[in-house]
Amino acid sequence: MVRRANSRRGRKILRKERSIILIAAEGSNKTERAYFIEFNRLQKKYKIIMAGGNNTDPVKIVQDAADSAKKKDLDLKSGDLVYAVFDTDVGKEKQIEKTRKIAKNEKVGLILSNPCFELWLLMHFTFSTKSYSNNKAVCEELMRKWPKYKKNINSFEEIRGKQECAIKNAKKLKTFHIEMSEKTEIENWNPSTDVYQLVEMLTV
Repeated sequence: MVRRANSRRGRKILRKERSIILIAAEGSNKTERAYFIEFNRLQKKYKIIMAGGNNTDPVKIVQDAADSAKKKDLDLKSGDLVYAVFDTDVGKEKQIEKTRKIAKNEKVGLILSNPCFELWLLMHFTFSTKSYSNNKAVCEELMRKWPKYKKNINSFEEIRGKQECAIKNAKKLKTFHIEMSEKTEIENWNPSTDVYQLVEMLTV
């Protein structure tokens, strides 16, 4: 939480600014970064900033988030928040289990998508419990529903009106997995995405 000192009639007044949400995204992928930054235009409760780093390893992404939070002097006790947003991909289950422990110690929230972030975008157009073998399969289906979509291009405004539908579909998908699976973590739920949790915070 950033505070600035203003002077009024000789007195110093501390003005409490909006809380910061710092997000560490995966690799050099611009899709997530461009998407979340757009929320700075739409709401005034949080200021969204992106962490540095170019990692794809979940543990390193979490560390990027924690390091950036310290460098930017975030105040987690006063409302600032830190998140790591990344894909589970296929075969990362054990790696993510380790990441969860580190994230808990570093006070970094995890926002995962299985198998990839594009599933969240797909939820704006359709609901399906069909699993995907890889990220490419998700992107191919997304392009069938949304022919104008291009990876790493900011198309936020094109789907902004479908946000409520996407949240509803993502929640419905989570309920499906809870009822049908013995597993309790998203890395075991294909398909699934946590992105709605962060979006809900930014649209209330």
